[in-house]
Amino acid sequence: MLIFVSLYQITIGIVSLFLFTRTTLSQYQDMTNGQLFVAVLISVFLIYYLYTNFCILFKRKIRKSHLQLNIWVNFIQIVQLTLLSVSYKMVIGMEVAPFFLYSEKVELGIKYAIFNIKLNLSYDSSLHDLRIGINIIPLIIFLILNREFNKKDSSLMIG
Repeated sequence: MLIFVSLYQITIGIVSLFLFTRTTLSQYQDMTNGQLFVAVLISVFLIYYLYTNFCILFKRKIRKSHLQLNIWVNFIQIVQLTLLSVSYKMVIGMEVAPFFLYSEKVELGIKYAIFNIKLNLSYDSSLHDLRIGINIIPLIIFLILNREFNKKDSSLMIG
């Protein structure tokens, strides 16, 4: 199961790095030094994220630190929330997210996308609703990786 998770995350990571690099290069002339610095940091993080997944995929001994990084990346994608005019959503990859919306009436629904890259942390004083969504794909991956991390298997080495 860990192999499929790594393959999925490698695929998502490569596509994300490609799209991020293409977007950054197309806007390079208009970027400030601060924006360029942040873009470089994000690129370095994506490359390291890919490296950890390649290590998980091809090495017999898996470092717990590699699993920890992947656990956290998936954990921060599980919940999508709008509360008190603040919205938070992070999605990288497939999105299947049942949601609950309370505004003037209660709504239940499901949002899905084959591939989505989005990071949204914003404040909008006109938002007065409550929206909670759970992204199923990162939740499943989080549970799989967490189970692997907690195994007391001798093939895992602390690193």
